[in-house]
Amino acid sequence: MLPKLELSSPSEALLRIRWTALLYGRTKLSLPVTGGFHQTPDVIKALLAGADVVHLWQRLTQAGCRPFNRNSHRIGAVAVEHEYESISQLKGSVSQQHAIDPSAYERANYVQVLDSYSSPAGVLR
Repeated sequence: MLPKLELSSPSEALLRIRWTALLYGRTKLSLPVTGGFHQTPDVIKALLAGADVVHLWQRLTQAGCRPFNRNSHRIGAVAVEHEYESISQLKGSVSQQHAIDPSAYERANYVQVLDSYSSPAGVLR
């Protein structure tokens, strides 16, 4: 067995966001997310789902602190634009716990995940 570092890809973020939204409010544990977070919109989605922390290790190692500074400003701008008074108020606001119909929320997310699948080249769907 040889140690090998496998870097994440943006496609991994969706699964983390989905499970964060399902777990938010069901536990008193902190909900950190990691793996696949490369762009600010995914970081914002993770916070809206209920993440306490979004790890950006790969992005920071590739580009330094510039993405962190941009993310902070963009997250603040989104909060202001949508009339959130704080990140704490934003956190978890689109989780299953806050859905009008929690069971429909879960079904809709499942269907969305299935629809996001793309067949390998040459395979009919």
